[in-house]
Amino acid sequence: MPDPKITFPGGAFTVSGYAPTFSLGQLGQCKLGDTFQITPPPGLKDIQVKAGIHVIDCTWGRKGSLWLEQSLTAGGTFSLANGAGGSIALNNQLFWTPIREIYFTFSFTLNGSIDQHGAHGTVNFGSQFKLIDTPTGFAGAGIHF
Repeated sequence: MPDPKITFPGGAFTVSGYAPTFSLGQLGQCKLGDTFQITPPPGLKDIQVKAGIHVIDCTWGRKGSLWLEQSLTAGGTFSLANGAGGSIALNNQLFWTPIREIYFTFSFTLNGSIDQHGAHGTVNFGSQFKLIDTPTGFAGAGIHF
């Protein structure tokens, strides 16, 4: 009987969540599959979903904090309640600062396979954040308006 082979056709697994009073650093240390809901791409078999979540958790454990730090230092855009907005390059001080509310969506695109020799392929990561806190809270993180 041949060894099983699980393939991933490149669809995105999505992790969406709400993390009140977390810092981004704490979010990077979570086990995503145990803490938040993961939505697999449609059409996958149960074994593909389970293996995909395992690959995501293993990859996140090794690279999650790095990906989040890179997301911060790459910069972002912001908008205020009065309609004003802009863009900003964030510093790493924000990484360990607790934020009142963090809404996030992560996408993990798996291309490759798993067989008796291990996992082979790539995992691509994308992120979106909505950070809500008081102006004082953001000022403490090095962001000034």
